[in-house]
Amino acid sequence: MEAAPRADIFEKTMIPHLDAAYNLARWLKRNEQNAEDIVRQAYLRFDGFRGGDGPSWLLAVVRNTALTWLRRQMTAPQVTFDEKMHGPGSEAVTIEAK
Repeated sequence: MEAAPRADIFEKTMIPHLDAAYNLARWLKRNEQNAEDIVRQAYLRFDGFRGGDGPSWLLAVVRNTALTWLRRQMTAPQVTFDEKMHGPGSEAVTIEAK
């Protein structure tokens, strides 16, 4: 008996749980756009699925992806744009002005 193609396995084990994956990501990130991005990344990791409980695997990947995003966000330097300093009409020195 031939093994089912990966696309068939994906459709049967992962697609039915798209809403649960999105709801978990939205709950973890509190942001709809970030939740969509996290779910996309989780689905891209389907090649790592080796069988077993599809929903548990998917939700674990969503959780881990969200936590990785959070860690990166906490360690990334926060850059702010000062409109008065860098906006139109500012006297900031530029390379071109030198």
